[in-house]
Amino acid sequence: MDKPRILIISNAIIGNQMSGPAVRCFEFANTLSRFFEVSLVTPMESHLSAERFQIFTCERHEEDKMRKMVALQDIILIQGQVLEFFPFLKDTEKVLIVDLYCPFILEDLEKQKRHLNDPEERQRIHEVILRIVRDQLLVGDYFLCANERQRDFWLGMLAALNRVNPYTYDQDPSVNRLLDIVPFGISSEKPTHTQPVLRGIYKGISERDIILIWGGSILNWLDSLTLIKAMDRVAQVRKDVKLFFMGTEHPDQIRDKMLADTLSLSKSLGLTDRTVFFHTWVPYRERQNYFLEADIGVSTHFSHLETRFSFRTRMLDYLWTGLPIIATQGDYFSELIQAHQLGLTVEAEDVEGLATAILGLAGDAAFRRRCSENVKAIAPRFTWEVVAQPLVAFCQRPQKAADRWRWKSGQALGLSSLKETALTSKAHLDELYDQVLAQIRLQKSEKEILLSQIAHLETLQTTSSASVGARLASPLLTRAMKSGNRFLGLMKNLRAARRRKRLRLTQYPSCEIRGLDTVGQSFIAEQANLYRIDVKFATYMRQVHHDLIFHLKRNPQARKDLVCLKVNTSQLRDNAFYSFIFPQQIDSQGTSYYFYLESPDSTKEDAVSVWCIEEALPQQFRCLPSQRYERGWKVEGHIFFRAYYGS
Repeated sequence: MDKPRILIISNAIIGNQMSGPAVRCFEFANTLSRFFEVSLVTPMESHLSAERFQIFTCERHEEDKMRKMVALQDIILIQGQVLEFFPFLKDTEKVLIVDLYCPFILEDLEKQKRHLNDPEERQRIHEVILRIVRDQLLVGDYFLCANERQRDFWLGMLAALNRVNPYTYDQDPSVNRLLDIVPFGISSEKPTHTQPVLRGIYKGISERDIILIWGGSILNWLDSLTLIKAMDRVAQVRKDVKLFFMGTEHPDQIRDKMLADTLSLSKSLGLTDRTVFFHTWVPYRERQNYFLEADIGVSTHFSHLETRFSFRTRMLDYLWTGLPIIATQGDYFSELIQAHQLGLTVEAEDVEGLATAILGLAGDAAFRRRCSENVKAIAPRFTWEVVAQPLVAFCQRPQKAADRWRWKSGQALGLSSLKETALTSKAHLDELYDQVLAQIRLQKSEKEILLSQIAHLETLQTTSSASVGARLASPLLTRAMKSGNRFLGLMKNLRAARRRKRLRLTQYPSCEIRGLDTVGQSFIAEQANLYRIDVKFATYMRQVHHDLIFHLKRNPQARKDLVCLKVNTSQLRDNAFYSFIFPQQIDSQGTSYYFYLESPDSTKEDAVSVWCIEEALPQQFRCLPSQRYERGWKVEGHIFFRAYYGS
């Protein structure tokens, strides 16, 4: 029998710099390729090479290309939002494995809590994410999670969707054939120090310093603020204890509010580049050099739902390199640390307790050595060859879930009456979901009457302009039409400004970029050779496939573009930066520029927005932002963007 052919579709970018989900897909491919024919797909071109498997690129709008790749496979492994970008996979005849190790539905609760103050907007986003998760749970044949806590969480959701039923139960009473545990792993090869990177090399860090390392990005559901405050206490006692953050420039261009708050707090306390150091991002195959020069691995988080069901991937590199660990209590790894004496744990948001733990572990070399030996002893349990055994076993005998044919045929699962059956059928769940969304959209308070009037006026304007009856339009409508969309735009901008002030928003999405509604920003370049502008987008987890046009000009009144670039909105990621790269503007230093974005073919609720921020910090933008525009009018705040300069 030929080896099964496996296609792993990564939601994250596979490359020299990778986030946790990307690393997991890459290492899955590396491990499975020992037994099977494996291909790995990444949404952007990868310069990473592999010996036993091939890496292909398929952008999110290239559905035909993905269909051709899927047709050649026996097994498809997905994670994240892959189904959202390639919905045809919901109906695939291939065996479908869904990796649920990252419960992003819980991560996003904390993420949006810090991004948005409007509970209705957060609820809308949550329902979209819930639909994405529900679709995965309805169509998968085999699911992966990272630990027992996660397994209980996902079993509950599967049971609620009637995926735990007589068919799947009879297939395997333990239900391991439906959902099994495959943690994040580490390499079975011992890490090798190939070059010095920190001690005596990184400015501000000496050979004899005690180095704490934060092995990953700074995200909203993690608590780097308490760690910074603890380091302020530590610095008053010992000047030789340093904290090094390995990643502030996320490879998937994720830049959460927690990062900005952490940078700001460290700077305000006078710790940056003296006690606390922020690095951009360490290449995946060079990361061991940093861990091997560190003394302690650290991970701090809040006490919330995401923590309980998390699996902190940064911890695995601490295990791989034998680092003693200081961590917050409440998650899977804190129990592991306590049970095997791998380091110290502290309560959430306990500044004094964390400072005491840091000083205690930094001052006791013998205890650090014992913890390190314990870490090395437990590490073999987490090699990829060990943790991936359930996945390898399934792929050796792949089979579709016992209840899958009932979804494919439109039947429900295990309920007797037709009425009860409809309540849990996929089609009816979709209908219920749409009804709930429709009800939410229809609920308007008295303060939203102005929005209703604007929407009504837009409808009249569209209808009237497309018919002979336009000549019979009301005087108010006629005036609005004569001034194009600007009158309506002004009314919308004023309403949005009032809402932001009422809710005290410091970060918020712009208007939707659609039709005549554009967004723009003027700024002054700090250096010569401007060649790139990154803009942070909000896609609301939608599947949008329209052209977005980026214009760069000298000023808003200039008739001629310096740059005009077109990108399909399917390439944009929610809450992430997208890079617009163009020929270098040689004399850009001190020069004023204006860029704006338009998407004429996008329509209401089928469009994207950009993130905006109230206060502008030049170091955050790498230029001097001056004026933001929406719908052709000047508005407060600034688009969240960054300028880059060549040499």
